[in-house]
Amino acid sequence: MTARQFREWEQYFQLEPFGDEREDVRNAGVREMVYNVAVKAKDRKPLIDFLLKIGRPLRADRKTPEQVKVEEQASMAIFISAQQNALMQVEEERRARGEEPLRIKDVT
Repeated sequence: MTARQFREWEQYFQLEPFGDEREDVRNAGVREMVYNVAVKAKDRKPLIDFLLKIGRPLRADRKTPEQVKVEEQASMAIFISAQQNALMQVEEERRARGEEPLRIKDVT
């Protein structure tokens, strides 16, 4: 599986969870129904009270692929800005010492 395929499956899972987590939600629904049938109306509990508290957050708490993309782009912009600032600082230090500016072959 390529890295791209893996990312696509991750994004699909964000939209339509499958596997053990999905099964936990189904089982929680059964537990909720059985419990709420056996107690008075004032003592009933919502589905969230019957979910296992392990693993990844539920679908409602997950980010959409668009949110993930925006966050990735923001992270990349911060990274690039930090690189540019570091190179500018190196250039200023080299100038202060009277050295020649960096050339691309010096950086790689």
